[in-house]
Amino acid sequence: MFDVGPLAPEAPRRLRRAEYDAIAAMGVLGDDRVELIVPALAERARVRIQLPIVAADDSEPEPDVVIVLIGDDSREHPAAAYLIIEVADSSLRKDVAVAIADVLR
Repeated sequence: MFDVGPLAPEAPRRLRRAEYDAIAAMGVLGDDRVELIVPALAERARVRIQLPIVAADDSEPEPDVVIVLIGDDSREHPAAAYLIIEVADSSLRKDVAVAIADVLR
Protein backbone atom coordinates (compact mmCIF):
# COMPACT_ATOMS: atom_id res chain seq x y z
CA MET A 1 0.00 0.00 0.00
CA PHE A 2 1.17 3.54 -0.77
CA ASP A 3 2.13 5.75 2.21
CA VAL A 4 0.52 9.19 1.75
CA GLY A 5 2.10 10.58 4.93
CA PRO A 6 4.84 12.54 3.11
CA LEU A 7 2.17 14.10 0.85
CA ALA A 8 -0.04 15.30 3.70
CA PRO A 9 -0.13 19.07 4.23
CA GLU A 10 2.13 20.35 6.96
CA ALA A 11 0.62 21.92 10.04
CA PRO A 12 1.33 25.64 10.23
CA ARG A 13 4.00 26.70 12.70
CA ARG A 14 2.55 29.02 15.28
CA LEU A 15 4.48 32.15 16.16
CA ARG A 16 4.91 33.22 19.73
CA ARG A 17 4.32 36.86 20.55
CA ALA A 18 8.05 37.50 21.08
CA GLU A 19 8.84 36.05 17.63
CA TYR A 20 6.11 38.13 16.01
CA ASP A 21 7.38 41.30 17.73
CA ALA A 22 10.96 40.56 16.60
CA ILE A 23 9.84 40.07 12.98
CA ALA A 24 7.87 43.32 13.07
CA ALA A 25 10.82 45.19 14.64
CA MET A 26 13.11 44.02 11.82
CA GLY A 27 10.75 45.63 9.31
CA VAL A 28 10.01 42.36 7.52
CA LEU A 29 6.30 43.17 7.45
CA GLY A 30 6.85 46.65 5.98
CA ASP A 31 3.77 48.85 6.17
CA ASP A 32 1.38 45.90 5.87
CA ARG A 33 -1.30 45.66 8.54
CA VAL A 34 -0.65 42.29 10.14
CA GLU A 35 -1.99 40.90 13.41
CA LEU A 36 -1.18 37.88 15.53
CA ILE A 37 -4.50 36.06 16.04
CA VAL A 38 -5.26 34.00 19.11
CA PRO A 39 -4.70 30.35 18.08
CA ALA A 40 -7.73 29.15 20.04
CA LEU A 41 -10.03 31.15 17.77
CA ALA A 42 -8.10 30.25 14.63
CA GLU A 43 -8.64 26.55 15.38
CA ARG A 44 -12.41 26.98 15.82
CA ALA A 45 -13.32 29.68 13.33
CA ARG A 46 -12.67 30.99 9.87
CA VAL A 47 -13.22 34.21 8.00
CA ARG A 48 -15.74 34.48 5.16
CA ILE A 49 -15.73 37.49 2.86
CA GLN A 50 -19.01 38.62 1.26
CA LEU A 51 -20.63 35.20 1.55
CA PRO A 52 -24.16 34.51 2.82
CA ILE A 53 -25.15 33.56 6.34
CA VAL A 54 -28.56 32.32 7.46
CA ALA A 55 -30.05 35.02 9.66
CA ALA A 56 -33.63 33.71 9.64
CA ASP A 57 -35.94 31.67 7.43
CA ASP A 58 -36.55 34.73 5.29
CA SER A 59 -33.15 36.43 5.55
CA GLU A 60 -29.79 35.51 4.05
CA PRO A 61 -27.53 38.58 4.19
CA GLU A 62 -24.05 38.73 2.67
CA PRO A 63 -21.98 40.77 5.14
CA ASP A 64 -18.60 42.12 4.13
CA VAL A 65 -16.77 40.02 6.75
CA VAL A 66 -18.01 37.19 8.98
CA ILE A 67 -16.13 35.03 11.45
CA VAL A 68 -17.95 31.70 11.71
CA LEU A 69 -17.46 28.32 13.32
CA ILE A 70 -15.48 25.88 11.22
CA GLY A 71 -17.88 23.36 9.75
CA ASP A 72 -19.23 21.85 6.59
CA ASP A 73 -21.06 24.71 4.90
CA SER A 74 -20.98 23.13 1.43
CA ARG A 75 -24.71 22.33 1.67
CA GLU A 76 -25.95 25.15 3.86
CA HIS A 77 -24.68 28.59 4.84
CA PRO A 78 -23.63 29.12 8.48
CA ALA A 79 -26.40 30.17 10.85
CA ALA A 80 -24.18 31.44 13.67
CA ALA A 81 -21.25 33.83 13.78
CA TYR A 82 -18.69 35.13 16.26
CA LEU A 83 -18.51 38.48 14.46
CA ILE A 84 -20.34 40.14 11.56
CA ILE A 85 -18.99 43.27 9.86
CA GLU A 86 -20.92 45.27 7.29
CA VAL A 87 -19.21 48.32 5.85
CA ALA A 88 -21.67 50.95 4.70
CA ASP A 89 -20.73 54.13 2.91
CA SER A 90 -22.98 55.10 0.03
CA SER A 91 -25.70 52.67 1.20
CA LEU A 92 -25.60 53.67 4.89
CA ARG A 93 -29.12 55.15 5.05
CA LYS A 94 -30.69 52.08 3.38
CA ASP A 95 -28.60 49.59 5.39
CA VAL A 96 -29.58 51.19 8.71
CA ALA A 97 -33.27 51.26 7.76
CA VAL A 98 -33.20 47.56 6.82
CA ALA A 99 -31.28 46.62 9.99
CA ILE A 100 -33.73 48.51 12.21
CA ALA A 101 -36.67 46.84 10.47
CA ASP A 102 -35.08 43.41 11.05
CA VAL A 103 -34.47 44.13 14.74
CA LEU A 104 -38.02 45.36 15.28
CA ARG A 105 -39.55 42.18 13.78
